[in-house]
Amino acid sequence: MVWTSPFGVTQREFDAAREAYPSLTVCGRRVCPMRRSGFGRLLDMLLLRSKRSRRQEQIITGVTVEIPGIAGGSNGRRRRRYRLFANLTSIRTALPTVWVLDPPDSQIGHVNIYHPAASVRCSSLNKSLPMLCWGNTTTRRWAAVPPEHRLLEPFLCFLAEFLGKENHNSAAR
Repeated sequence: MVWTSPFGVTQREFDAAREAYPSLTVCGRRVCPMRRSGFGRLLDMLLLRSKRSRRQEQIITGVTVEIPGIAGGSNGRRRRRYRLFANLTSIRTALPTVWVLDPPDSQIGHVNIYHPAASVRCSSLNKSLPMLCWGNTTTRRWAAVPPEHRLLEPFLCFLAEFLGKENHNSAAR
């Protein structure tokens, strides 16, 4: 039976992703109701199970991770590591918002990373940080993924692919 949350990722989902991304760490949790997927969800609806019978679990709402990518800008395809913070509260419905913790803004040349803006603060960390500009193509690709497959590990794969190239039509830099 698969349990999912519309508000983040489960510990099981996190543990599976951590095998591929060992630098993955939890930065936020909250208690949320869980929903079963597939046949279990249909069974709950048919049997009109009460809200009391729903499972609750601590859901992971934010993570940090190190992802390799290209330096971009004048450094072109030279490789570099990005330490990122991702807010996972919307992962089932949209691409999560991702902020760059390291390198500092002055060392970022990747054209798909916005400079920090006072108007767009990372509320979880209470600071202005560089932020990824997903663009329409990546956003449409994520939207095409069925919601039950919008999990942490596929998201991290999207992130690695995104940082490994540049879209020079981006308005970010």
